[in-house]
Amino acid sequence: MPGLFGILNLATRSLLSYQTAINTTGHNVANAGTEGYHRQRVDLRPNPPERTVFGALGTGVRIDSVQRVEDRFIEYAIQREIPILSRYESRADQLSRSELAFGEPSDAGLTALLDEFFDGWDDLASNPEDPGARESVVRLAVSLTDAIQNARSRIADQQAAITGEIARTVDEANRVTRELQLLNRTILVSQRDGNIPPDLEDRRDALVEELAELVGASAMVEENGTATVRIGGRVYLQQETMAEIYFDPAFNDQPSLYGRELSLGEMDGRIEGLIRVRDEDLAAIIRRLDEFAFELAENVNAIHAQGVDPFGDPTVPFFVIETAEELGVTRAAGSIAVHPALLADSARVVTGTTGASADNSIALDIAALRNEPAGVVSMLRSMVVDVGSRARESENQARAQGVVVDAFRAQRESISGVSLDEEAANLMRFQRSYQAAAQIITMVDELTETILSM
Repeated sequence: MPGLFGILNLATRSLLSYQTAINTTGHNVANAGTEGYHRQRVDLRPNPPERTVFGALGTGVRIDSVQRVEDRFIEYAIQREIPILSRYESRADQLSRSELAFGEPSDAGLTALLDEFFDGWDDLASNPEDPGARESVVRLAVSLTDAIQNARSRIADQQAAITGEIARTVDEANRVTRELQLLNRTILVSQRDGNIPPDLEDRRDALVEELAELVGASAMVEENGTATVRIGGRVYLQQETMAEIYFDPAFNDQPSLYGRELSLGEMDGRIEGLIRVRDEDLAAIIRRLDEFAFELAENVNAIHAQGVDPFGDPTVPFFVIETAEELGVTRAAGSIAVHPALLADSARVVTGTTGASADNSIALDIAALRNEPAGVVSMLRSMVVDVGSRARESENQARAQGVVVDAFRAQRESISGVSLDEEAANLMRFQRSYQAAAQIITMVDELTETILSM
């Protein structure tokens, strides 16, 4: 439309366009510190020209779209790397807690108590006639067996606590997925109008990252803007259809989807780290602790049985393991204890093979167990070192993977993050354009008054 009204429409359209651009810039500035926010960009395009007798005349500017600035490759890369980081972090956290069960290194640690136990036999060998030395051996043995039982109990309690954490992780994953399901529905409604609000896309990607962190879910953004989420190739969420993960620790060790258990290869993220540390790392620690306790009892008892009771009564085992008959090595660390007869009367502790009060041969042989190359001392130290090594290994893995994730996040920030300097420059440019458009409207108003007054 040539003429003053055409110029007025052009200026009005420009005014509204730059008003939207200023609003979008302000929205970017306001969310500069919002985690996961992607910078939004207003795409301005020339309005289609109008043909006149004088040729094609420009009709101003229009908003083509408000787009979210992103790189999908980096988004998918972050979603791929986050589960690995979460798995390492959860494993490292749990293994660092398991180290506390052994109280190492300290005077109350298992290694120190085992050394004190053998020191007690050394003292008894030096003073086989001393009742106090016998009593000391029994007391030191009680401290050692209590520490062994407590260590196993702490690890078993940690396994139970991890099972509870797995259940909470499953619940959290289902909650996040339900929120994503509702968001998919909102995106579908917006998509029918031809425009998906960028803030909805930000929230969608944030929820997808959270699911990747929790259960290692992978997601694909469809053409309609919705997220399709899969776990181990099985669809967890598609548009508005969702399948919940099920986990009941009373009946299952593993979470299930569609009635079938999810294997470790299908899951990742926090939940895989928790399951692996419960079923592999902590289970291995308990098994080695049981083997240590069983070996300690067997070795000491075998030597103690060769002696002669000072009172002529049958020699009793020094250690007893209540579960040994039924379970053998299994749960040995949970039930190892000093024989009740020795607790009642430490004088029944055997020191020699002849029954003579000065005979110390048994005490010497038991004290010498600490020097066996593959004996109980070596077993315990190897186990403590293994626990520490597992913890350090997982911490190093988490640290290295954190560098990878941080690198991808830095790339995303350089592309999608808000630069306050850039936004300030845009704000000034849009402000000048807005003022210029307003000046055109003022000019058209003055010209219209001039024509009307003629």
